[in-house]
Amino acid sequence: MPDLTIADVDVDYAGPAERPLFQRGTEETIALLLEDRDEYDGLREYLDIDPENAVRRGTTDRGRPWFRERVTSDAAVSTFLVDIETSAGLDWPDVWALIVGGEDETTLPADDSMYRLDLTLFVLAPLDEHGSPESVRTAYGDDI
Repeated sequence: MPDLTIADVDVDYAGPAERPLFQRGTEETIALLLEDRDEYDGLREYLDIDPENAVRRGTTDRGRPWFRERVTSDAAVSTFLVDIETSAGLDWPDVWALIVGGEDETTLPADDSMYRLDLTLFVLAPLDEHGSPESVRTAYGDDI
């Protein structure tokens, strides 16, 4: 069973050892280990677009998060908004978040057995507060 699922991609192992807070409007970097090349490629696509330039985000004076995405129609992914669901064995909260950065930490040449990505996430809300990405966009999206 995977440790967590991000945007329908099963992640075999996730870290850090300390439990991330995943509080609204905060950024957290998590380390992901994936055994499946297709799953790795699925998450790696988010980093190919340079999310640091494609996503603007922040918090209001009252701490409410907001975001604005600028993703071209020919990009490999259509949004940086992802749902993160954890397994029972990983004591992390389930959240809606934006992928806002990351690094491919896979040691080359990859031995085709384990791939590592570090993803930086901007946390928007607990997963159970919104039933769909559209609901999250309505609540936190900032139109240009």
